[in-house]
Amino acid sequence: MRVEDIMTLDVETISPQASADAAWSQMNFHRIHHLVVLERNEIVGILSHRDLGGPQGADLRKNHQVRDLMNTEVVTISPQATVKEAANLLRGLTIGCVPVVEGRKLVGIVSISDLL
Repeated sequence: MRVEDIMTLDVETISPQASADAAWSQMNFHRIHHLVVLERNEIVGILSHRDLGGPQGADLRKNHQVRDLMNTEVVTISPQATVKEAANLLRGLTIGCVPVVEGRKLVGIVSISDLL
């Protein structure tokens, strides 16, 4: 089985200039734990629920932008990679999701939930 068979196609994204509170609201509205940060259609970061401080993180989010809290070391995977490769990547790096790219274009996202 390939990543393209299990990936989520409708990826929620956000700008690095957006407020951290806006990111938190977007995650809660869509019931997700990760946002891919795009600038000029290029992946520049990933933002997790944890990066925003979780439910108790209002003080952390206050007066911050996404760029202040995002992780800029983004690992990606190809849609043709195997599900086993994706699982090993997530487990090996202790990350919750990995954006799926074809060339430089974002085409999906795979999270631990997708693997379960």
